Amino acid sequence: MSEAFVSARERPTWVEVDHEALRHNLKQIQRHVGPHVSVIAVVKANAYGHGALDVAQTLVGAGVAKLAVATVAEGLNLRAGGIEAPIMVFAGRYEIAASEVWSARLEPVVFDHSVLDSLEAERPKAAPKLAVHLHLDSGMGRLGCSPADFPALLQRIGASEAFELVALMTHFACADASDDAHFRSQLEVFERQTQPLPQWDRHAANSAALAGHPGSHYDWVRPGLALYGVEPSQTSPLGLKPVMRWCTRVEHQRTLQAGESVGYGARWRAERESHVGILPVGYADGYPWSAEGRAVVLIHGQKVPVIGAVSMDLIAVDLTDTPGVEIGTQAVLVGRDGGAQITVEDMAAWSGRLVYEVMTSVGVRVPRRHLGSAT
Repeated sequence: MSEAFVSARERPTWVEVDHEALRHNLKQIQRHVGPHVSVIAVVKANAYGHGALDVAQTLVGAGVAKLAVATVAEGLNLRAGGIEAPIMVFAGRYEIAASEVWSARLEPVVFDHSVLDSLEAERPKAAPKLAVHLHLDSGMGRLGCSPADFPALLQRIGASEAFELVALMTHFACADASDDAHFRSQLEVFERQTQPLPQWDRHAANSAALAGHPGSHYDWVRPGLALYGVEPSQTSPLGLKPVMRWCTRVEHQRTLQAGESVGYGARWRAERESHVGILPVGYADGYPWSAEGRAVVLIHGQKVPVIGAVSMDLIAVDLTDTPGVEIGTQAVLVGRDGGAQITVEDMAAWSGRLVYEVMTSVGVRVPRRHLGSAT
């Protein structure tokens, strides 16, 4: 019996993944970039917490021609799950996993000679050329080759019997900034190096760039956040739908008298006789500890305050003004309930986190229920 199945019975906390919303978001992105730009769907970090294999199956079924992951292990897991589409790997170095890159026919991002050396050393005898993406650092300052090193790497790959260059790429540091000076500087560097090379595809745009900077679309775009329903730009909305809905149920109820406390540190005390519900979710599940004093949940379509410290496995909510709650009543942590909604952006604001953190932090012991998936 799987751990996820046992967890779903024992502890009623789960995430619903809406694959119809996922397909909708892909269509909105495709409509926005136009028919001549293809999509590399980013499914790294377990598809931003949504479940990489199920999400990848749906996206490939909806017409995505290429996926992107952060590590070789993520790519191997997709291959083991039956994904045959091209998979680009952002990973920095491949010394340990170079042989798996070849055996699984992954598409590594490369950026210096040592990376090429490690891949070349593990090439199986008579293997066809390995598709690679050459990463130019245009101003992100992390991985990627410098403009000075770019010509030599380009020449080496072009002359190699081991590699086939399929695309030139870069990564933007400030695509979502209101001051786009750094973005424009990066775009100029990338243009200067790659515009004279029309024989190769180019890709640069993440979700924010594809939404707000059409000049960065090139041949491919690399949406991550936008696929999962978070608008990357408030000035250029794409009409996206949230894909994640996070729920739990009331596990216990109790009444506190005025002056009594709940939770570690006794930081919340009842100012009146208060009806309190206990929910089986905590920071070990990814519910942010730092949301204390600001977070709410939805019960019967009403916003109910989270009270006291968020603990590892439990939170408390004040049900005093929410009648009709019973053991087993559903509480929505992220998502819609009736006419009310809590977004991952709300959770991020309460906790001081990025929306990326909110989604990717939902723990492995929280089962994912895939609604309308491709399988």
